[in-house]
Amino acid sequence: MPIVNISEAEQEENRKNILKLLAPLFRQACDEKKWFLCKYQGMIFSPKELKAKHEAGELVWGPSNWQLIDPPDFIDIDKKVKEMMAENVRLANRISGAWNI
Repeated sequence: MPIVNISEAEQEENRKNILKLLAPLFRQACDEKKWFLCKYQGMIFSPKELKAKHEAGELVWGPSNWQLIDPPDFIDIDKKVKEMMAENVRLANRISGAWNI
């Protein structure tokens, strides 16, 4: 597929259109005290954090890339990740010590 170069003006127009599409999701997130999850990238942001990213020209992706979650869900995800990391360390220690007889 050929690479298509678009002008800075077109890029800015696309960014504005995406942000317009995201506006209802931001309203819902603020009204319901939800956070944004990008499940493709495994990133979680509060509405304030994501807005700051957008203002910096980052992560301006359409609504289909974002899912709203409750902050407690994030805490559960974070806890599971930490548990998995700890298990990984335990397993690595077992493997590295398996030949020390």
